[in-house]
Amino acid sequence: MPSNKDRLYIALHPRGGSVHTPLGQERYHWSLVLAPKGSHACSSDHVILHAKETLSEGGGGGVAGGTSTWVFEERRVPPERSMPLLARVCVAKVVQREKLLQILRAVPVRAGEVQGWNCVGWVREALARLEQEKHVLGRNVLGRDWEEQRDACTAYVKRKKEAHRYDGRAAEGEYDMSLIPTWDMLLGRETVP
Repeated sequence: MPSNKDRLYIALHPRGGSVHTPLGQERYHWSLVLAPKGSHACSSDHVILHAKETLSEGGGGGVAGGTSTWVFEERRVPPERSMPLLARVCVAKVVQREKLLQILRAVPVRAGEVQGWNCVGWVREALARLEQEKHVLGRNVLGRDWEEQRDACTAYVKRKKEAHRYDGRAAEGEYDMSLIPTWDMLLGRETVP
């Protein structure tokens, strides 16, 4: 098997809203990112896959009185052009890229079917489906509890916030802001600070 397999990441993006859990998973927008091995900066070879909420205009123009709809989106553009990216956590090596994309495109958007469903629910179900299709992935952590994966992601972003990775208060030159902070669950360590 080639050693330069693509990597699958859980990615967290900033968003507003209230926080109801200790680690605050709803503080973030969640997506999956497919990227080449060794790709630490945002580039056009990243594929972002996620469920996102879109707002339609209300009767008087603007979103007041409008409705929200959840849709699946796949973007093949640099992450910084589509939405800010706080961090990513590597959860798998990808063996069959096109089959993986096919599986993820088929993960349903369940808003309206499942109470409280959101982008986190989509990521969770997407990873569960991939875990069932073992031939698509190489080494991975998808057999671990979802809670362990979720908590690793939120705890990593929390540590980055406490280290002032995002607020400009870190020592000058401490972080290369062109690189995406990355925790690798396969290795059990940070690969990009």
